[in-house]
Amino acid sequence: MSLKNSIGENGRFFLPMGAGMVRCFQAFLLVLISLSRAQAQSAFVPLNDDYYHLIDRLEIKRGKFSEGFHYNVKPFERKAIVALTDSILKEGTINLTDRDWETLDYLREDSWEWTTGMVSTDSAHYNRFARLHWFKPPPPGKLRRFFGHAPDLYSVHNKDFDLHFNFTTTNFLGSDNSYDTKSSLWYTARGVEIRGMIGEKLGFYTYVADNQGRFPKYVNDFRPETSFPGEGLAKSTRNNGVDFLSARGYITFRPLKQINVKFGHDYNTFGSGYR
Repeated sequence: MSLKNSIGENGRFFLPMGAGMVRCFQAFLLVLISLSRAQAQSAFVPLNDDYYHLIDRLEIKRGKFSEGFHYNVKPFERKAIVALTDSILKEGTINLTDRDWETLDYLREDSWEWTTGMVSTDSAHYNRFARLHWFKPPPPGKLRRFFGHAPDLYSVHNKDFDLHFNFTTTNFLGSDNSYDTKSSLWYTARGVEIRGMIGEKLGFYTYVADNQGRFPKYVNDFRPETSFPGEGLAKSTRNNGVDFLSARGYITFRPLKQINVKFGHDYNTFGSGYR
């Protein structure tokens, strides 16, 4: 395309739109149209074996599939997890142990923004048996933003905007006999996590962390020299250590009740295992 062909009849300069730009523009318009008709949208609970085991136990004890998610497609929406706990409380047909009541309390508090309007939350039965007493129904009016709820360092919640901000850390120590001599293993991560919604139609999530550690020999044998499995760029440090950055994030919306759309960089699993 020459400069001459880029000048219109009125003498104004314009850039021609290639096929790729046209497709991107069309996709952007589709997103805007979908958001105008979108259903209530929730962020997802990050993948964690221990956390999801709690959900699996409740679903199994309930004896039927949950309406909001399928157990072999992860991660789950926070709204769907709260709906599962709400159904269990409403039906009242399950023999719950002390640990089950603590699990209900924990799951509802961790996604407290979706408990407003849910049944049984403040019932005498729930208050009597919830052992941890973490869950506190969001009070009407202005919320206390710092430490207003146990899971969040800072939070904002109203009909137009929802935000949850936290510092995160992960640490472990261990040992490995695979090396020539018995060696200690360690891992530490420090980061930030932000999630929320805009008008309950557009959900968003981001997680960024700096990581260092010394991992089992099979991990070091598997990973390429300049990257770390499941993360990205990495560099080797002394004594077979690794230094790498974790960065995940997405936006999500639901144009129809049955369809969820998610754009970003994150983990997904399909089936019974990691894919």
